[in-house]
Amino acid sequence: MLSSLQRPGFVWLWLALTFNGFTNGVASVTFGWLALEITGSPVAVGTIFAVRNLPRLLFSVPIGALSDRMDRRRMLQGVNLFGALMALGAAGLGLTGNLTFTALLVVAFLEGAFDAAESTLGRTLVYDLVGGAEAVNGMALEQLGNRGIGAAGSVAAGVLLAWYGSAA
Repeated sequence: MLSSLQRPGFVWLWLALTFNGFTNGVASVTFGWLALEITGSPVAVGTIFAVRNLPRLLFSVPIGALSDRMDRRRMLQGVNLFGALMALGAAGLGLTGNLTFTALLVVAFLEGAFDAAESTLGRTLVYDLVGGAEAVNGMALEQLGNRGIGAAGSVAAGVLLAWYGSAA
């Protein structure tokens, strides 16, 4: 059941994608909380989630097609750099008190674009590293790690928000 973990490079990719699941869980809870806190509207919470998921519909197929023509590892490195810069920018908006609902919508869309690219590229790299014969095993392990630690990220975000409020 764990045969994919023996493939060179897979453990590192698995760790990266798994920890992305943690940040995804944190982001899900945080976006919803901030939308409600900023606007007081449950409709705003739904809007944030819709905007965050829209890039998956728009970009997943084009990113997959592009990854067939480019170096997937380099693309994933670039996507992760984009994600880190975006997270720092969002944190800066929050720390300076400039996080409006409009800015939150933009950040949610950009985070959704990051997530669409990261998950699409991650799955193609899983296939590259484990091969066709173990692709399902590799992808199942990736999803197990991503979703499992994602649940922990959601709980962690909830605990931080309970203890420290939106300043956390």
